[in-house]
Amino acid sequence: MQVSPAGSVAYLTALALFVVAWVAVGYAFYADASARGTRWPLFWSVVSVLFLPAAAYYLVSVRRRRTRSSPVTRTERTARVVGVASIGATVVGSVLAPPDPLSAAVLTLGAFAVLLPTVYFLAVRRWGGPRLVDL
Repeated sequence: MQVSPAGSVAYLTALALFVVAWVAVGYAFYADASARGTRWPLFWSVVSVLFLPAAAYYLVSVRRRRTRSSPVTRTERTARVVGVASIGATVVGSVLAPPDPLSAAVLTLGAFAVLLPTVYFLAVRRWGGPRLVDL
Protein backbone atom coordinates (compact mmCIF):
# COMPACT_ATOMS: atom_id res chain seq x y z
CA MET A 1 0.00 0.00 0.00
CA GLN A 2 1.47 3.28 -1.07
CA VAL A 3 0.73 6.49 0.83
CA SER A 4 0.32 9.70 -1.10
CA PRO A 5 2.64 12.63 -0.36
CA ALA A 6 -0.32 14.63 0.98
CA GLY A 7 -1.15 11.78 3.34
CA SER A 8 2.43 11.63 4.56
CA VAL A 9 2.53 15.38 5.18
CA ALA A 10 -0.80 15.36 7.00
CA TYR A 11 0.19 12.38 9.12
CA LEU A 12 3.60 13.82 10.04
CA THR A 13 2.01 17.18 10.87
CA ALA A 14 -0.53 15.51 13.19
CA LEU A 15 2.30 13.51 14.79
CA ALA A 16 4.27 16.73 15.31
CA LEU A 17 1.18 18.26 16.93
CA PHE A 18 1.04 15.33 19.33
CA VAL A 19 4.71 15.85 20.25
CA VAL A 20 4.09 19.58 20.70
CA ALA A 21 1.27 18.71 23.11
CA TRP A 22 3.59 16.53 25.20
CA VAL A 23 6.29 19.19 25.32
CA ALA A 24 3.83 21.99 26.13
CA VAL A 25 2.11 20.05 28.90
CA GLY A 26 5.46 18.91 30.30
CA TYR A 27 6.76 22.47 30.37
CA ALA A 28 3.55 23.74 31.99
CA PHE A 29 3.86 21.15 34.78
CA TYR A 30 7.57 21.90 35.19
CA ALA A 31 7.06 25.66 35.42
CA ASP A 32 4.15 25.30 37.83
CA ALA A 33 6.02 22.85 40.06
CA SER A 34 9.08 25.12 40.09
CA ALA A 35 7.00 28.18 40.97
CA ARG A 36 5.34 26.26 43.80
CA GLY A 37 8.69 25.19 45.25
CA THR A 38 8.41 21.43 44.91
CA ARG A 39 11.64 19.50 45.31
CA TRP A 40 11.34 17.62 42.02
CA PRO A 41 9.79 19.78 39.27
CA LEU A 42 11.39 17.71 36.49
CA PHE A 43 9.94 14.54 38.02
CA TRP A 44 6.42 16.05 38.02
CA SER A 45 6.90 17.20 34.45
CA VAL A 46 7.94 13.82 33.05
CA VAL A 47 5.64 11.66 35.17
CA SER A 48 2.59 13.87 34.54
CA VAL A 49 3.04 13.61 30.79
CA LEU A 50 3.58 9.85 30.77
CA PHE A 51 1.18 8.77 33.52
CA LEU A 52 -2.24 10.46 33.71
CA PRO A 53 -3.01 9.50 37.35
CA ALA A 54 0.20 11.27 38.42
CA ALA A 55 -0.99 14.43 36.64
CA ALA A 56 -4.33 14.19 38.43
CA TYR A 57 -2.56 13.69 41.78
CA TYR A 58 -0.38 16.73 41.15
CA LEU A 59 -3.32 18.92 40.17
CA VAL A 60 -5.56 17.80 43.02
CA SER A 61 -3.11 17.34 45.87
CA VAL A 62 0.34 18.85 45.41
CA ARG A 63 -0.82 21.98 43.65
CA ARG A 64 -3.47 22.75 46.27
CA ARG A 65 -1.03 22.51 49.20
CA ARG A 66 1.49 25.04 47.88
CA THR A 67 1.15 28.62 46.74
CA ARG A 68 3.05 30.07 43.84
CA SER A 69 6.13 32.11 44.62
CA SER A 70 5.97 33.92 41.27
CA PRO A 71 3.16 34.84 38.88
CA VAL A 72 2.40 32.82 35.77
CA THR A 73 4.75 33.81 32.95
CA ARG A 74 3.73 34.40 29.36
CA THR A 75 5.65 31.29 28.25
CA GLU A 76 3.89 29.13 30.83
CA ARG A 77 0.51 30.55 29.82
CA THR A 78 1.27 29.84 26.16
CA ALA A 79 2.35 26.28 27.00
CA ARG A 80 -0.89 25.68 28.87
CA VAL A 81 -3.03 26.99 26.00
CA VAL A 82 -1.13 25.06 23.31
CA GLY A 83 -1.13 21.90 25.43
CA VAL A 84 -4.87 21.97 26.05
CA ALA A 85 -5.66 22.80 22.41
CA SER A 86 -3.30 20.07 21.13
CA ILE A 87 -4.68 17.40 23.42
CA GLY A 88 -8.24 18.41 22.56
CA ALA A 89 -7.47 18.29 18.84
CA THR A 90 -5.85 14.88 19.18
CA VAL A 91 -8.89 13.53 21.00
CA VAL A 92 -11.29 15.01 18.44
CA GLY A 93 -9.23 13.62 15.55
CA SER A 94 -9.01 10.18 17.14
CA VAL A 95 -12.66 9.87 18.11
CA LEU A 96 -14.54 11.55 15.27
CA ALA A 97 -12.46 10.62 12.24
CA PRO A 98 -13.11 7.56 10.10
CA PRO A 99 -10.42 4.85 10.19
CA ASP A 100 -8.55 6.50 7.32
CA PRO A 101 -5.26 8.02 8.64
CA LEU A 102 -5.39 10.94 6.21
CA SER A 103 -8.88 11.90 7.36
CA ALA A 104 -7.85 11.63 11.00
CA ALA A 105 -4.80 13.83 10.43
CA VAL A 106 -6.77 16.46 8.53
CA LEU A 107 -9.53 16.47 11.18
CA THR A 108 -6.93 16.76 13.95
CA LEU A 109 -5.30 19.76 12.29
CA GLY A 110 -8.68 21.37 11.66
CA ALA A 111 -9.70 20.82 15.27
CA PHE A 112 -6.44 22.39 16.42
CA ALA A 113 -7.05 25.42 14.20
CA VAL A 114 -10.46 25.86 15.85
CA LEU A 115 -9.46 24.97 19.41
CA LEU A 116 -6.35 27.15 19.69
CA PRO A 117 -8.14 30.51 19.47
CA THR A 118 -11.09 29.14 21.44
CA VAL A 119 -8.93 27.95 24.33
CA TYR A 120 -6.94 31.18 24.21
CA PHE A 121 -10.09 33.27 24.42
CA LEU A 122 -11.66 31.18 27.19
CA ALA A 123 -8.51 30.80 29.28
CA VAL A 124 -6.57 34.02 28.75
CA ARG A 125 -8.82 36.76 27.42
CA ARG A 126 -11.88 36.04 29.55
CA TRP A 127 -13.73 39.08 30.88
CA GLY A 128 -14.31 39.32 34.64
CA GLY A 129 -12.85 37.09 37.31
CA PRO A 130 -9.45 35.41 37.34
CA ARG A 131 -8.03 34.04 34.14
CA LEU A 132 -8.24 30.27 34.02
CA VAL A 133 -4.56 29.86 33.18
CA ASP A 134 -3.52 31.88 36.23
CA LEU A 135 -5.11 29.47 38.69
